[in-house]
Amino acid sequence: MPAAKVRAVVDSDDGDEAAAASSQAPATTVKKLPSGAGVATCDCQGTVPYGDKAPELRCQSGVSIATPCAGYCPPRGVAPWRRVCS
Repeated sequence: MPAAKVRAVVDSDDGDEAAAASSQAPATTVKKLPSGAGVATCDCQGTVPYGDKAPELRCQSGVSIATPCAGYCPPRGVAPWRRVCS
């Protein structure tokens, strides 16, 4: 028997099965990434204008922004970039 189910029965006042069943299915909350959280790693993915916005469902704001990273991409020497939540 799972520990959560045992805890629900022990913590309930009358120990009825309805209380145990209701406590067994907690509400799931979807946690989204805060502002500044990286959505992808730095990579040489081609060129993109820094500050370019794109929809991103994983972010709280719903938008990600292209930002430069340290280093350079051969052969042109442009900086790699990644997306972060805005």
